[in-house]
Amino acid sequence: MWLLLPLLACTPAPVDDDSGEGGARTDGGAHDAGAGDGGAVDGGGADSGAPGCDTRAWWSAPEVRLEHQAEVDAFCTRYNAVDGDLVVDVGADEDPITQLDGIGCLCEVSGSLTITGDGDT
Repeated sequence: MWLLLPLLACTPAPVDDDSGEGGARTDGGAHDAGAGDGGAVDGGGADSGAPGCDTRAWWSAPEVRLEHQAEVDAFCTRYNAVDGDLVVDVGADEDPITQLDGIGCLCEVSGSLTITGDGDT
Protein backbone atom coordinates (compact mmCIF):
# COMPACT_ATOMS: atom_id res chain seq x y z
CA MET A 1 0.00 0.00 0.00
CA TRP A 2 1.31 3.48 -0.80
CA LEU A 3 0.19 7.06 -0.74
CA LEU A 4 1.44 9.72 -3.13
CA LEU A 5 1.02 13.37 -2.17
CA PRO A 6 2.43 16.29 -4.18
CA LEU A 7 3.54 19.34 -2.22
CA LEU A 8 3.65 22.75 -3.83
CA ALA A 9 6.25 25.46 -3.32
CA CYS A 10 5.27 28.51 -1.34
CA THR A 11 7.15 31.59 -2.52
CA PRO A 12 10.38 31.28 -4.52
CA ALA A 13 13.35 33.43 -3.55
CA PRO A 14 16.99 33.71 -4.63
CA VAL A 15 19.21 30.71 -3.94
CA ASP A 16 21.96 31.06 -1.33
CA ASP A 17 24.04 27.87 -1.47
CA ASP A 18 27.42 28.91 -0.11
CA SER A 19 27.21 26.53 2.82
CA GLY A 20 29.48 23.87 1.30
CA GLU A 21 27.42 21.11 2.98
CA GLY A 22 27.00 18.80 0.00
CA GLY A 23 23.30 18.22 -0.51
CA ALA A 24 22.16 20.72 2.11
CA ARG A 25 21.04 24.15 0.92
CA THR A 26 19.48 26.99 2.81
CA ASP A 27 17.42 29.54 0.93
CA GLY A 28 14.11 31.32 0.91
CA GLY A 29 12.17 28.81 -1.18
CA ALA A 30 13.74 28.30 -4.62
CA HIS A 31 15.26 24.95 -5.47
CA ASP A 32 17.93 23.73 -7.84
CA ALA A 33 17.20 20.13 -8.87
CA GLY A 34 20.03 17.72 -9.52
CA ALA A 35 22.45 18.78 -6.79
CA GLY A 36 23.16 16.69 -3.73
CA ASP A 37 24.61 13.56 -2.24
CA GLY A 38 21.52 11.41 -1.65
CA GLY A 39 22.96 10.13 1.64
CA ALA A 40 21.04 9.17 4.74
CA VAL A 41 20.11 11.58 7.49
CA ASP A 42 22.83 11.37 10.11
CA GLY A 43 21.35 13.65 12.74
CA GLY A 44 24.38 15.96 12.61
CA GLY A 45 24.36 19.64 11.90
CA ALA A 46 23.29 22.62 13.90
CA ASP A 47 22.01 21.91 17.39
CA SER A 48 19.23 24.44 16.90
CA GLY A 49 17.68 22.36 14.10
CA ALA A 50 16.28 23.41 10.77
CA PRO A 51 14.90 26.95 10.39
CA GLY A 52 11.19 27.70 10.10
CA CYS A 53 9.49 27.76 6.71
CA ASP A 54 10.62 31.35 6.07
CA THR A 55 14.02 29.87 5.19
CA ARG A 56 14.47 26.48 3.55
CA ALA A 57 17.19 24.06 4.65
CA TRP A 58 17.23 21.82 1.56
CA TRP A 59 18.27 18.19 1.26
CA SER A 60 19.00 17.99 -2.47
CA ALA A 61 18.91 14.52 -4.03
CA PRO A 62 16.90 12.80 -6.76
CA GLU A 63 15.33 10.60 -4.05
CA VAL A 64 15.55 10.92 -0.28
CA ARG A 65 14.48 7.67 1.39
CA LEU A 66 13.74 7.39 5.11
CA GLU A 67 13.44 3.77 6.27
CA HIS A 68 14.09 3.89 10.04
CA GLN A 69 12.55 5.82 12.92
CA ALA A 70 15.96 7.29 13.83
CA GLU A 71 16.22 8.81 10.32
CA VAL A 72 12.76 10.38 10.62
CA ASP A 73 13.56 11.68 14.12
CA ALA A 74 16.83 13.24 12.91
CA PHE A 75 15.41 14.90 9.77
CA CYS A 76 14.47 18.24 11.35
CA THR A 77 17.86 18.63 13.03
CA ARG A 78 19.27 19.69 9.62
CA TYR A 79 16.52 20.02 7.02
CA ASN A 80 13.00 21.30 6.45
CA ALA A 81 12.71 20.79 2.68
CA VAL A 82 13.59 18.13 0.08
CA ASP A 83 14.71 19.03 -3.44
CA GLY A 84 13.65 15.81 -5.16
CA ASP A 85 11.32 12.98 -4.15
CA LEU A 86 10.79 11.99 -0.51
CA VAL A 87 9.99 8.33 0.20
CA VAL A 88 9.05 7.29 3.75
CA ASP A 89 9.11 3.48 3.98
CA VAL A 90 7.41 2.28 7.17
CA GLY A 91 8.05 -1.41 6.39
CA ALA A 92 11.61 -1.82 7.73
CA ASP A 93 12.38 -4.84 9.91
CA GLU A 94 14.79 -3.00 12.22
CA ASP A 95 13.81 0.32 13.83
CA PRO A 96 10.59 0.62 11.79
CA ILE A 97 8.95 4.01 11.39
CA THR A 98 5.96 4.21 13.73
CA GLN A 99 5.57 8.00 14.03
CA LEU A 100 6.02 10.79 11.50
CA ASP A 101 6.39 13.60 14.05
CA GLY A 102 10.09 13.81 13.16
CA ILE A 103 9.29 15.30 9.75
CA GLY A 104 6.77 17.75 11.18
CA CYS A 105 9.05 20.64 10.17
CA LEU A 106 8.79 19.67 6.48
CA CYS A 107 7.88 22.79 4.49
CA GLU A 108 8.37 21.67 0.90
CA VAL A 109 9.12 18.69 -1.34
CA SER A 110 9.93 19.70 -4.93
CA GLY A 111 9.10 16.22 -6.25
CA SER A 112 6.64 13.74 -4.83
CA LEU A 113 6.05 12.51 -1.29
CA THR A 114 5.44 8.77 -1.02
CA ILE A 115 4.62 6.87 2.16
CA THR A 116 4.83 3.11 1.70
CA GLY A 117 4.78 0.12 4.01
CA ASP A 118 5.81 -2.81 1.86
CA GLY A 119 9.44 -2.02 1.05
CA ASP A 120 8.48 -0.82 -2.44
CA THR A 121 7.16 2.50 -3.67
